[in-house]
Amino acid sequence: MKSPIAILLGTIICFVAPANARASSRPQGCRLDLTPHFSVYANESTDGTYIHTSVLTDGYADFTPSAGCTGQGAVHTPQSYNLINSTGGWGSGTSGCMTCYLSYENDQSILPSPGVDYEFDYQGQVACSIFGVFWALSGRLYLSLHTTYGEWTGASSVAGNVLTCVYRPNCSSGKPVCGSPTFTDLVSPPSLGCLEWVKADFIAIKYSRLQPTPTSCFAIIFPTGGAGPCD
Repeated sequence: MKSPIAILLGTIICFVAPANARASSRPQGCRLDLTPHFSVYANESTDGTYIHTSVLTDGYADFTPSAGCTGQGAVHTPQSYNLINSTGGWGSGTSGCMTCYLSYENDQSILPSPGVDYEFDYQGQVACSIFGVFWALSGRLYLSLHTTYGEWTGASSVAGNVLTCVYRPNCSSGKPVCGSPTFTDLVSPPSLGCLEWVKADFIAIKYSRLQPTPTSCFAIIFPTGGAGPCD
């Protein structure tokens, strides 16, 4: 939701298991085929001070019983791994029947140092009380916070009930990692108008620590009175 002084933005990365993915278990001559329909959502956001991460695992499974394996009494448990730097780890949600819809979100936050890359490891998996973990997906990102001061270019546009204001970096020192050559702020309702000067606190996302520049940046915008130090 957009306020006249700040907007909290983030990104969500979703991994979905192929529809024909199959997990087969055969303990002691028993065969039970599981077809998972689960997804993992990794979300990163900032309030300008903290980096917030969340990992959501949700979905359901189909199963086909066979002789001697009815699946009776078995339960599935969604689990999410969220580790940002050294904060967080594994968490488990509420268990349900083998075909029940399951959902569990693991949330973490850290207070970062500006410009430092923090490793964000995430994984979603589902465990069966009889057969163990039968589905899992994981990934890794690198997150950092950066500040860019900006001056309104005079350019703006309206779509529906949202005003888009265009800003150019204006730094008293340093160079902007994010927001160059321009960045935008979304204002609702449009009658609030564009701020002349803003301070944008960006969360930068990389897929490798060796990347020279971020893959993407998302900002929370604050009003300010002029140029300031960028990093």
